[in-house]
Amino acid sequence: MHSARRKTSLSRGVRVLGAAVVTVLVALSLAACASGRHGGAKTEKAQRIPRSQAHRGAPDRRPIRGRTPRKRPERTSEPTRARLPRALVAHVPASLPTRQRLVALTFDAGANDAGLPKIAATLARLGVPATFFMTGHFARYYPRWARLVGARYPIGNHTMNHVDLNRLSDAQIRNEVVEAKDSIGRVTGRAPEPLFRFPYGDVRARSLRIVNSLGYAAVGWTVDTAGWLGTSGGQSVASVVARALGGLRPGAIILMHVGSNPGDGSTLDADGLATMIRRIESRGYAFTTLPRTYAAAYPGWPGTPRRRGRTPSSARSVAPSLSGASDAALGRFIRLGRPLYCGGSRGRYVALTFDDGPGPAT
Repeated sequence: MHSARRKTSLSRGVRVLGAAVVTVLVALSLAACASGRHGGAKTEKAQRIPRSQAHRGAPDRRPIRGRTPRKRPERTSEPTRARLPRALVAHVPASLPTRQRLVALTFDAGANDAGLPKIAATLARLGVPATFFMTGHFARYYPRWARLVGARYPIGNHTMNHVDLNRLSDAQIRNEVVEAKDSIGRVTGRAPEPLFRFPYGDVRARSLRIVNSLGYAAVGWTVDTAGWLGTSGGQSVASVVARALGGLRPGAIILMHVGSNPGDGSTLDADGLATMIRRIESRGYAFTTLPRTYAAAYPGWPGTPRRRGRTPSSARSVAPSLSGASDAALGRFIRLGRPLYCGGSRGRYVALTFDDGPGPAT
């Protein structure tokens, strides 16, 4: 009997002890759950990703307080819509708005880089400014050259693919201009100036209206050196220089190309540039850029702000940072791509042009 009582007492003790253990385990479990809720929130807060980088990780698909998450629209490039001076709307000026003895050297960029090393070295060595009109195609395929030019000279829009805009629809014209803007901006880090040059110089009222609506002022030229015709077209260094001097007047815009003639490979504009500059200077003219002159002539000109510099009162104004560099030194500085001769020294560099191959790609 005593043995049965002891067994019953022992059984009750075990049950009590078991209940106590279960109670403790349940309490610990509840505490752990509570800790997981609050501790997890603190950890999440401590590891929160900045908003600017949040899209880089896996998307958080949890709905916010029962609302259906809205999909953000994809960002698309918006065309420039700067307000242009009235004098530049529905008009393609062939000269600068100045009576001073100022000249603008302009180069169109598009197909091949054969003359660029000599042009870049000449401009840098003589400290002469220039304005470039670049295609988006060039910026896409020759980004290092585009950056080199963009870091030292203003760049205008020359369409994406250098096509005759008058053969395109309104939407296609817009795409040519906007795609070029995007391409140049991605490569150089800044949008092109609100300046536009029509391929081949072929301008019609419809295409001009669209270009103006996108915030671009169209620019023509006073004289075309015709260096693009090459020696096979009866041209020479002497004829290139003579054409430039023949069109010289206050506010003259001189059109040149960097690319070689596709038939004979000549680069007459590049070869004659140094002589041309010295002859122009000897006649008392100075050099300027289109944005600089437009900013002085039209208050509120929408061009990209640039660092203040001297007005071009001297013939060699606004010298680039490579001023004084020799052809060979510049060739070594820009070794980037395929082997070509550069200023007398064999270097490696990628291509840049100042216009499209055959024909007057202006």
